[in-house]
Amino acid sequence: MMGALDAGLFTRLGEAEFNRSVRHGHALSMLAMSVEHNKSNNRQISPGNETQLLSDLIFAWRRIIRDHDLLGRLNGRRFGVLLPDTDAQSAMNVAKRLAAVSHDIMEFDDQTRSYFKIKFIVSELSPVYFSFQDLASDLEHKFDSDDYFLVSENSNSVA
Repeated sequence: MMGALDAGLFTRLGEAEFNRSVRHGHALSMLAMSVEHNKSNNRQISPGNETQLLSDLIFAWRRIIRDHDLLGRLNGRRFGVLLPDTDAQSAMNVAKRLAAVSHDIMEFDDQTRSYFKIKFIVSELSPVYFSFQDLASDLEHKFDSDDYFLVSENSNSVA
């Protein structure tokens, strides 16, 4: 998908950045975004519309993050943004800006919006992570819990 690294390259570059941050004692945060089907709407959206939505989201996210931040696919419709030299509070601010632009894109097309919701998770480098893969895996598992915030599909707020 244009504008986002594939999962393999994202992992390799993420691991290098993770190691650099650990070695130099720099802050490092990561955001994860999951574009999920809205289970309350059981109709199918065309693959072309889904691809266009993902492309629009990635394009908008790229305009918000810094040039040296890494945006890549984790898997499927899950994406990550690695934020070097960024603490958790600053990462949360970035996540809120990404959520706002995501909502604006989804608000543009009522039909597409009713099919999807976007979950955001923020995490920062801590001693419990021994590798980039540990950090990414932890974020993936949090999507299955209630430890995320949601771009609401029916309002202008981030819940």
